[in-house]
Amino acid sequence: MRTYINARLARVLMVGIFSLSWAFATADCTFGTISASSNPFAGCSGKITITGTFSIDQDYNVSALPITELIIRGTLVFTANKDLILPANAILRLEGGGSINTGSPCSNAKRIVIGSTVASCVGASSNFSFDQLNLAGGFSNLGPLPITLTNFEAKPGPSSVSLTWRTASELNNDYLIVERSANGTDFAALVRIKGLGTTDGPQDYQFTDHTPLAGINYYRLRQVDFDGTTEIHPTVSVLFNGETQLGLSAFPNPASIALQVRWGGDAALETECRLFNLQGQLVFQSRLAPGILSLELPIQQMAPGAYLLQVIQGAKVESLRVVKQ
Repeated sequence: MRTYINARLARVLMVGIFSLSWAFATADCTFGTISASSNPFAGCSGKITITGTFSIDQDYNVSALPITELIIRGTLVFTANKDLILPANAILRLEGGGSINTGSPCSNAKRIVIGSTVASCVGASSNFSFDQLNLAGGFSNLGPLPITLTNFEAKPGPSSVSLTWRTASELNNDYLIVERSANGTDFAALVRIKGLGTTDGPQDYQFTDHTPLAGINYYRLRQVDFDGTTEIHPTVSVLFNGETQLGLSAFPNPASIALQVRWGGDAALETECRLFNLQGQLVFQSRLAPGILSLELPIQQMAPGAYLLQVIQGAKVESLRVVKQ
């Protein structure tokens, strides 16, 4: 379904030479579920918003259209090794849980091109990977928008939760707001932390939540530009039970390609990582040697939905709910 907003029909009648011409001017467009093969953007200009699934099933070059923004609030999924080519001055934004899903398998032949800047599934021979775009919330011809978040962790302590994150670069970053939720949906602001404006170097941030909720706490970062534009970054969740356990965390959560799983505990002990679906079936298992306290868990080929992540180290067992988009 296509919606045109503020569509305007201009009629010009040239009486002197008895010629009649019609000119159509359209503005923002909003779509639900669409595919590139249906050429959905024809006749659109300005901002395009996708609320459902946008399937790239063939090369789709719209670089000549007057599109300024492509906003993904659903899923941009590559079902074939094809390119999505946007205008050189356009911006791709991921908002409200929107994400890029590569489909299977992941390939560098699946690309998004904006001007001279290229993002591909893996990121080899291109400027960025799809994972980086999911973390950054989109990109433009100048690079990811507006901060490149490379890490976001939440670790519980005896009476608090410690949050740490790192940005690889920042662009017009005025400040960040740390938000918390008990259900992963309704978030409230905890603190406002000043950003560094524009910088190409990595920056480390830290915040301690001294009043965490009992049970699972969901945290996310809301970034605000100098002009007031905001970007919401992926959520990380952590279990707080008032005493030091393994400090299990997973980021991003929800995720579409891979989960970055981290834990603490005793580095001298072997760790076992398991993932169960809601039917209790074991869908992933890995035994890790002593000293290994992190794991990249691939979930790209798993069915969307909720899963239970479990880490076992000696006599300690800790679980966390994670979601595959």
